[in-house]
Amino acid sequence: NSGELGGSGTDTCMIALYNPNLNQAVVNEEGAARSAETFSLVYPSSWIGSNFAVYMAWRDASGGLVSESSFLGSHEA
Repeated sequence: NSGELGGSGTDTCMIALYNPNLNQAVVNEEGAARSAETFSLVYPSSWIGSNFAVYMAWRDASGGLVSESSFLGSHEA
């Protein structure tokens, strides 16, 4: 939604993965720009067979928060 509701193509996504079974998280605060329209993040191989939650938020070019985090769903590794 670049240009809508305050979004900018230079905003970057912050992704957090949380595995409640292992009480572990993977966080990437320097994600891809909104204009890239895609992002990849590697989770530990020890997570294979487990479910984990995926969260995302947006940050502007100056590092300020653009959005609160959103739960994107759960994923089975």
